[in-house]
Amino acid sequence: MESEKYFQGYSGRLGDYLFPEEGFYDMEARHCVSELLARHGGASTPQAFLVLLETFTPEMVQHKIDNPDWSTAQTVSRWENTTKKLIRRRTEQRFADELAAANSSGQE
Repeated sequence: MESEKYFQGYSGRLGDYLFPEEGFYDMEARHCVSELLARHGGASTPQAFLVLLETFTPEMVQHKIDNPDWSTAQTVSRWENTTKKLIRRRTEQRFADELAAANSSGQE
């Protein structure tokens, strides 16, 4: 039986800005945003952040994939279908003007 794994905690201003509430889903999303930026460098635009988000897998989820157990499918599904979508939606809401301007000028 595998011993319990502990993961580094992450925090950052973008995560705090996008997810200021203290509910479970906001806290999880805030952590994932901060982990993404800490592990993969800062994103200079909302578009760049969304591109990073598409290929990002949080350490906790990757650990479950690498060491599967009864809850692996649930963990991966929650990341792909709940947390990642929540982060994308909130980013698109909070940075709507910047994203619209970039889309109208053809930036990526």
